[in-house]
Amino acid sequence: MFLITNFFVALANLVNLVIVAYIWIIIARAIISWVSPDPYNPIVRFLYRVTEPVLRPVRERLPTSQVGLDFSPMIVILVLYFLKEFLVPVLYRIATEVGATKIALGHHADDFIETLLLNLFFAGSLKAMPAKLVSDDGAHVVIRPLVYVGEVEARAYTKECGLPIIGCCCPACGDLGLQRQRAKRLLMELEREHPGVKQSMLKALSNVVPKHLLDARLNPPGELRARVATAVS
Repeated sequence: MFLITNFFVALANLVNLVIVAYIWIIIARAIISWVSPDPYNPIVRFLYRVTEPVLRPVRERLPTSQVGLDFSPMIVILVLYFLKEFLVPVLYRIATEVGATKIALGHHADDFIETLLLNLFFAGSLKAMPAKLVSDDGAHVVIRPLVYVGEVEARAYTKECGLPIIGCCCPACGDLGLQRQRAKRLLMELEREHPGVKQSMLKALSNVVPKHLLDARLNPPGELRARVATAVS
């Protein structure tokens, strides 16, 4: 039962990811069609190679020659959006019916700390990732049980047990972006100079002092607190 429920949840996530990614690829293909792209450019060739087998059959069935416009990208995007809104919820419903209520993700401690630094440095936000996240309807719970397990420990355990390493498209898994790699190198340098700094940063995520931050939502002015206290009493 556990394997079946996890399979449907993983399948729903994968289908959703593939559909969203392909929608953006179709949009990129439509945008470059407005100009005269270099047909030998590798990016242009890739976009045409992955979209033309889908767009061509649609284009052949549309009266595009009369209006001079190619509506095939719009039609394909609408179909993909319908599948996203119909098929993905169906998979989640199947998972719920067979008893799947929790989705476990493999983010480890280093992912939490790196995400904290990325949001702090490049997004102007003080946040990491929740170890437990309940959906709006309360039907599903996303958990990250490896929050206190470091990347080195996870790699060592994986190697010792002979477990296969499967990559994914998650931003925190195998991301080769310069920002995340720079944050990873920064953490390695800090940990080398000051052993235990990563554990201190991880501890800081559960030791927040809202009054020492500038977010007025966490530390509203005195008159606002007084009005709220009066309204509650």
